[in-house]
Amino acid sequence: MTPLFIKNLPDNKANLYGLILEASKIPYEFKREEDGWQILVPLTDHDRAFAQITAYTGENLPQDLEEPETAQFKTYSGLWAAGLLAVFYAGTGPFSENRWLLEQKGAVAEKILDGQIWRAVTALCLHADMLHLMGNMAFLAIFATGVCQVMGYGVGWLLILLAGALGNLASAWMYQSHHLSGGASTAVFAALGILGGIRAIRQKAGWGLTSRRWIGLAVGLALLAFLGSGPKADLLAHFFGWFCGVGMGAAYALLKPAPVPQEQQLPFLTLALAILLWAWASSGL
Repeated sequence: MTPLFIKNLPDNKANLYGLILEASKIPYEFKREEDGWQILVPLTDHDRAFAQITAYTGENLPQDLEEPETAQFKTYSGLWAAGLLAVFYAGTGPFSENRWLLEQKGAVAEKILDGQIWRAVTALCLHADMLHLMGNMAFLAIFATGVCQVMGYGVGWLLILLAGALGNLASAWMYQSHHLSGGASTAVFAALGILGGIRAIRQKAGWGLTSRRWIGLAVGLALLAFLGSGPKADLLAHFFGWFCGVGMGAAYALLKPAPVPQEQQLPFLTLALAILLWAWASSGL
């Protein structure tokens, strides 16, 4: 069950909205809070419930009753992924000391364009040194967890992986040759872009330049400028990762208004892991 509104309701509105949901045969529960009532509905019925209440009132709901952007799923899978990066690092070592590692499994532009697209995935698992690794572990734990709390652990990780890989592919296409890189930073910015893309579509606000609809995108660009443009950073890959993430997040919000239920998340995670295994198997491990 998920909250239907951002803020709690007074008794009269809670009772009214409860009657509307009951008439619409939508399951719901009341939850008593300190400052009023919250209505909980199944994830799969959230959009329909909101639409029924909006239709009954005959107008847009007040701002404080808009659909919440709070987490829909309780998951901390970003922490597990950060741990997986540490495992990869323990197995491969830093590519700053093993140049051959980056050349064989990193995002080498000309080789990607020659058909070795698996490099766009394996490159996400390589890191130059411990500082590079720790930074990506920390930010992945934060932003990827945020994505998975909105989309679910399966859909979230599949889109993060795809957007990160697409970022590396786009970067290779732009550079064409004489460029190689590695690191999970592109996936980190992909996760940040996904969050911004979802907010841009789902936020109930105007479309003007000063609308709060664009806050997530503005924050993403600010972090991209601050974190992703260091002297050794691959700014182009970071930008494309973020850009692809924005596109995927926006597309998801448009095509899938209600989250994929928890019990249907596993196939998406399995597909993400299969892509990861395919890429490393193609690299010769």
